[in-house]
Formats: sequence, structure tokens, C-alpha cells
Amino acid sequence: MSARRVIVIGGGVAGLSTALYVRKLAPEAEVTVLESQPRAGGNVRTLSLDGCTVDVGPDAIVTRPETGVALCRDVGLGDELIAPAEGARGILVAKGDRLVPMPAGMAYGVPRSFAQLATTELLSWRGKLRAGLDLLIPAEADETLSAGALVERRLGREAKDALVEPLVGGIYAGDIDRLDPKVAIPMFAEIRGSWIRALAKAPRPSGESPFRAPKGGMIRLVEALLDSLGDRVRLASHVEQLELRGQTVRVHRAGGAPLEADHVVLAVPPRAAAFALAPSSSAVADRLRALRTTSSATVVLAFARDAVAWPKASGLLVPRRAGGTIVAATFIAEKWPVRVREGLMVLRAFVGGDRSPDALRMSDNALLEAVLAELRRYLPLPEPSWTHLHRFHEATPQPEIGHARRVTDARDAVRALGPIHIVGAAYDGPGIAGCARGALATAKAIAA
Repeated sequence: MSARRVIVIGGGVAGLSTALYVRKLAPEAEVTVLESQPRAGGNVRTLSLDGCTVDVGPDAIVTRPETGVALCRDVGLGDELIAPAEGARGILVAKGDRLVPMPAGMAYGVPRSFAQLATTELLSWRGKLRAGLDLLIPAEADETLSAGALVERRLGREAKDALVEPLVGGIYAGDIDRLDPKVAIPMFAEIRGSWIRALAKAPRPSGESPFRAPKGGMIRLVEALLDSLGDRVRLASHVEQLELRGQTVRVHRAGGAPLEADHVVLAVPPRAAAFALAPSSSAVADRLRALRTTSSATVVLAFARDAVAWPKASGLLVPRRAGGTIVAATFIAEKWPVRVREGLMVLRAFVGGDRSPDALRMSDNALLEAVLAELRRYLPLPEPSWTHLHRFHEATPQPEIGHARRVTDARDAVRALGPIHIVGAAYDGPGIAGCARGALATAKAIAA
């Protein structure tokens, strides 16, 4: 199949990256990106206000796997990448009305030694002893267990609730008892035997942060991708459906003439992909709808820096058992000090997901007040200098038990329809790194 005409539907990082890599690997191809919104970038949103730069969506790229950082280098941002401030890389976990440090060096909240368990305030002695039984519990293999059930089997419920759930639940804004361990905690899903012993034998972290981000915020990645693609990106171009015509695909747009393509890439959430393909196959649409996503919101609040004795940490996590609406919060001026003007502290709080879906039904004012009241449970906050709220509708994938199989089934079903590809965090893994990995793989398939 020739890659003469490639249409990418979706102008988020996954779609823009796919278009970039198709151009690199198949320079003869005519590539067009169709984005339904008047702006590109998808979940990447950077707020510039009052001398501050705040990422409302993702704010960092993991360095392992390297795909996200490599993408930045490919668009000329290699020299702009910075790491979080070295003095504020710790994480606090809410316990009662206090914020307690998460022991350094843990992996997904799993300790590397019994000494780490013994010294943390996040567990009772009963919880520490139960977690230590991981050293004695025999190896078992059970493909039906959720990430939460697997953690509880090895470390006990208290360690699951206090150490692992806040981290993993924070990444997905989801329910750890529904997540697939192969996706949510991949380094532990295949370990047979003691997790603590396996971590003790593994190379220790170098101390260097595993995160990077453009100094000017994640929007710099979107801007660089757009610069690379030029007029190949068409904004406010809504796709209504795909029509299969042999080995070509006709893309029907609202208010525009249909476009013909030799390959179509659906770089949109599963429900949007299902909508586009439903007229061709309801069965394929059902496979895509089986990949669940949730909605969330980000609340940004700015305070006078000297109003509170701010903790030296990058942020805080709130366990599910603590209740409330907040999943996590970031201290921007501590994590990314170059992005906040002198005299201010900016907090970024995440709400919603499976943790508190009802919170997203609140009005903007009510949600802001609820978040502020909850933060005041842990910090004596004054009235904020300014606030900002953004809602992300059905934007966070939930890789539930059996996720890999559902993705494979969806991809096989879509591929059977014709030269159509699906790409994005829902299929390829969370974050910029997951999107970049899927984009490169899809571009290679098209170029081949």
C-alpha cells in the first residue's frame, strides 16, 4: 500500500507526532492533520498568567522510555529541557490532617528494604510487619488480579492504601482495584516472589530526576511540532465519519469536501474513534468503546509566597481512603521555580477521575471552593491571589484488567476494516512518552 496520502485525525501530541514521523520516514507522502478544535495540543495546555507559566495538563516527560525526550530532540527542543528543582523532589502523602513524606527511592510506592518500611510514618507497626511478609510469601501467578489486588497480596491492605494507591491512583486518576498491573505497575507484574527482595537486587536510582520538560512549558512541544508541520495542520476541521472505499478511505468533514486517503490515523480518544467508525462497523466501534476513559479537572491557585511556610516538596498525594475530591497537587514554585515569578507560590490540584466523579458536576465556583477547603485541611492557606480551572472531558485512559488484550482486539478489528490506524495514550501508554512511542510505531507501519 502506497503512503501517498496520509490523513491524521486529531491534533494532540499523538497525532502531531505521528504526522512528524511519517514525514521523516516517508518523505514522499502527502500528510494532512485534521483537528476539530480551534487549537492544537489536545490535553497539553500551558497557562501564562501574572508572570507565571503553569502546565494545566501534563507538566513533564519521563526519561525512560526515551521516546518522549527523543521527540523533543527531533523538533529541536533538546537544549530547552530542564529537570525539576533538585531540592524539591520529595512527595508528601496526606495522613489524617498531616502531610507525611513518602520514603525516597521507592518504586511505585513499593519499598526497597524493610528498613524503609520500619522508618516511615505512613504505616502502623502492624502494617509494616504485614508488608514485610512479602519476603516470605511464596511466588504465585494469577492473571486475573488487578493491580490493587496484587499489591494487597504481596504487601497487605495498609501498604496498598497508604503507599502504592496514592501514586498509581494519582497517575491515572483511577481505581487501583480495577487497573491492569501489566500497565499500572509493569515492573512488578512479572516478578515471581518477593518484590522487596527484587528491588533490593535491582540497580538503585541514580538520584537524577526521571523527568524533563521544556523550560517554557509543555506547550513548547506543541509549538515546535506545529512549526515542523507548517500548513499541513488544519484546525477547526471536524471529521464526521470515515467511508471505506476498497483500499482507500474517504474522510467526511463538517462543512468541507471529503478527502481521500491511502492511510488514516485516528489519534483521538476511543469514543471519538468509535463515532467515526460506527457507520462502517458497529462491532469495531464496540471494541473501541470497551477502552474506558474518565474526566478530570485541574485547579490552579496562586498565593503570596510568604503567607505560608511551604513544604520543600514537589507536591502532595491524597490517598483514596482520605476521601475528598483532590487526587494530587503540585507546588509549582518548588518543582519548577523558573516558571513562577518571585513572591508567589502556585498550586496545581487535580480532581475527578474515578476518585470523585461527582465533583465534576459542581459549578466552577463550587469546585474551586471545595478544592481550597480541602487544601486548607493540610496547609493554612489564605485567599488566593488568582485562580484558574480547566476541565478535561473523557481525557484520562483507564487501563483496566485485560487492557492489553482489548487494545490488541481493537487494533486488529480496525486494521481489518482497511488502512486505518489508532494511536494515543489509550492504546500506547500514559503521557507524552506513550504517545510518542505509538506515533513512531504507527509511522513505521505506514512507511513500510
